[in-house]
Amino acid sequence: MLQVERLSVAYGGLRALDDVSLSVAAGQFVAIVGPNGAGKTTLFKAISGIVPTSSGRVLYEGHDLLAMPPSQRAHLGIAHVPEGRQVFRSMTVLENLEMGAYLPPGRAAWRRNRAPCAPEPHAHSELPAKSYPILTMRLHLPHGKAASSAP
Repeated sequence: MLQVERLSVAYGGLRALDDVSLSVAAGQFVAIVGPNGAGKTTLFKAISGIVPTSSGRVLYEGHDLLAMPPSQRAHLGIAHVPEGRQVFRSMTVLENLEMGAYLPPGRAAWRRNRAPCAPEPHAHSELPAKSYPILTMRLHLPHGKAASSAP
């Protein structure tokens, strides 16, 4: 599914990634663990196309990701979601979540995971309350209120 082969990324003269390889099969979960500055974020930014690579290959389902711009990678479901609270400030929590259902694969996953009686995305869908009780209570809050309003 995802194959990273001998990937290197440099910022100026500093090598942030040096000859990194990994393979992720369909249905497999892989954790990338390391201290701050180890290159975890750089690896994901390189896969999604946010930073240029100096060498190596990245293949996803047979597609050479390094040969396509980030906008094209998004159509394959490859995108970089920044850490922290970098969300769309003018949207509610639910609307931010629905952005992941923008492309066809995301819409399919949304339909699979939403409550059976919930409407389609962008029509005030509800998440299963048993699975995500706190998130369900905060869906319609503005993004900034969701983190600060403890139940």
